[in-house]
Amino acid sequence: MMNPAENNCIFIITLYLPDGTLLWESDEIKPGKASEPIKLTTPLASGVYEQCIVHYSCYDMDKKRTPLNNAEIKLSLIVN
Repeated sequence: MMNPAENNCIFIITLYLPDGTLLWESDEIKPGKASEPIKLTTPLASGVYEQCIVHYSCYDMDKKRTPLNNAEIKLSLIVN
């Protein structure tokens, strides 16, 4: 996942099942950089998982990593 170069903030992105189970969390993603490939922390059986949540947490680039805004996107996760 990419943090656009024109952003002046750091992203941390998480992926959750609808029940709140954490599937993945990125390291800090600086502007113009991308996350490492997604590797799920919880193995899932093959299938379609509806209403999963990708959560974007944005932080100032100061030393304190002051929290900024957040965003969430719902998606279908397809596991083969």
